[in-house]
Amino acid sequence: MDFSNYLMKNRRASSRTPDDDKFCLECGIKIVKERTDPHLYRQKFCSEHCKERYVSII
Repeated sequence: MDFSNYLMKNRRASSRTPDDDKFCLECGIKIVKERTDPHLYRQKFCSEHCKERYVSII
C-alpha cells in the first residue's frame, strides 16, 4: 500500500501559517508577537508569570 499522497496531504494540513493567532496556554489571551519575549511566544505563554503557574500545575 502506498501512503505517500496521504502523508503529503497530512503534512500540508497540519503546517502552521505565519499569521496564525497564538493564545496563552495558561490564561487564554491572544499573544502579540511584538510585545512578548521570543522564547515565551514560541512556548505559547504571554508572560513569565503564566509560564510559572502552568509549570507548577503540571
